Amino acid sequence: MDETSGHGAWELSFVLSVPILPGIPSQPIASPARPLFWGSRPVTEPGDELVLVGSCGALGSWDVSKGLAMTTDHHTFPQWTLAEELVLAAGEKLEYKYAIRRSDGHIEWEPLEGNRLIRSLPTGRFSLDDSWGVLPPFTLMKAKFPHCTLSPSHQQQQQQHSQNQEQHPFTYIFVGRRTYWLLSIEDVVRLRATCTCLGELFGAAQLRDRLRHSLGSQAGLRRVVNGQQVQLLRLDDDQFGAHDLVAAVCVVQEGHWGEMGEVIELAGQCGNCDLPVTLSGADINTHTNITAYVSAPRVLAQLNMVGRYVHFSDDTSLQLFYHGNGEVRAIIDEPGFRLEVDPPLPAGHMYQEHRQPHDPPSRSSIAYFLPGGWRPLTAPYAYASVSSFVKRMILYHFTAAHQHQYNLSWHSLVRGVGGGRLDRLLTESPHTPVAGCTTTISQWSRHIGGGVPWRYLVLTDSSHPFVAWIEIKPYPTNRVHVCIVTTEAAVCERGLFKYRFPATAQVARVALGAVGRWWHLQVSAT
Repeated sequence: MDETSGHGAWELSFVLSVPILPGIPSQPIASPARPLFWGSRPVTEPGDELVLVGSCGALGSWDVSKGLAMTTDHHTFPQWTLAEELVLAAGEKLEYKYAIRRSDGHIEWEPLEGNRLIRSLPTGRFSLDDSWGVLPPFTLMKAKFPHCTLSPSHQQQQQQHSQNQEQHPFTYIFVGRRTYWLLSIEDVVRLRATCTCLGELFGAAQLRDRLRHSLGSQAGLRRVVNGQQVQLLRLDDDQFGAHDLVAAVCVVQEGHWGEMGEVIELAGQCGNCDLPVTLSGADINTHTNITAYVSAPRVLAQLNMVGRYVHFSDDTSLQLFYHGNGEVRAIIDEPGFRLEVDPPLPAGHMYQEHRQPHDPPSRSSIAYFLPGGWRPLTAPYAYASVSSFVKRMILYHFTAAHQHQYNLSWHSLVRGVGGGRLDRLLTESPHTPVAGCTTTISQWSRHIGGGVPWRYLVLTDSSHPFVAWIEIKPYPTNRVHVCIVTTEAAVCERGLFKYRFPATAQVARVALGAVGRWWHLQVSAT
């Protein structure tokens, strides 16, 4: 074997062909689409050979000199394969192991305490995919290998490794790699239902570990504030039983939480919730089962759990109310507070063209004013998504409740100014991230002709001591109304906006791009 360099574990595979015998049905096993188990990779030298040795004659009957050599090359390393196909009898028990035949005659077995074991070979043609030094999770009984002896130093290493790994034997099935799990949560649910002993193996401690790992790996629910990681959402899982933990794992792993993370962060900035938002078992069980959860658009299902924690000053919240006719209401359970999810839109409407199934367009007439608070408008607005509707409600309340605490600067600009920056913001997909913005809102105005798109670009996040955003609203002509709103305290009484509110001007300049050079008006009175 030539010396080969590379990264990652050795992936080992070979093909078995088991003839169909009379009275034994064929049970082909498909090869996994990806390697499931990962192990260490030993150092090899030119002249070494990796061999497959086992209990049957075809694998040398544990005679390493008669084992089958595996191959690799610079293109496929660290994957090793067996060039020839093995033909074995159906029903036969197969034990096998991998070893390195060193060029000096020394034999190095893979570091397993027992053998790899297939108790009864099914009929058909199938492949086995292994990793050096790692047993599959369901090889629960392993025969001891009489021919494999470890040196004293190797035994000490094995003992130290075992001490470091003292934990529930099924824990690693839940942890796996950050990119995937060794068992899906659906598999875990089925195994728990199989029998009592398996249910006990996948207990609350293992489910809780998986839940925290899943939640921590959701990038959309993490932010960096002043150099520290901030979690936007957590679960009160210390109070969860096994049933709640299974439900929570399903909910967390069933799709991305990025849009809801933006909602939570904006609500935190505007003082509508404390971070992190903490969900209880009752919140998780808002959905009767995983089928009910996935039957709704994902962002709507997430809002059904999170919305009640987004509080407003009049003791209302972003709670959803469901009615038997399929009607959904938001904030107040009255007819005028209907939230239409995925409403019919005119042919060619940009929100329909850029529709996202997990966060579809929505329509509502809900608005907030002082005095009066929440009330329905005479006609509804359309929003590019459910999350856009939710974020607009947060800004509706914030602007009314803090009308004496913010300043604004507005300008009427030609739509094509700044190399067409404003035009692109109004015509691109409403889901396209905008540089310099923490989130965006897309609302369809019904006042001009067949309607025009309005954009709200939020400039600040949890690390800023103020809230700021940009409103972009086109006129019927070729001009656009652009307004910067901020709660930043002015550093001087008079002067250009960029001098009075330097922190806001700095973040706005990134979002506006070349349009920023036209920004020379003084702040308008509110």
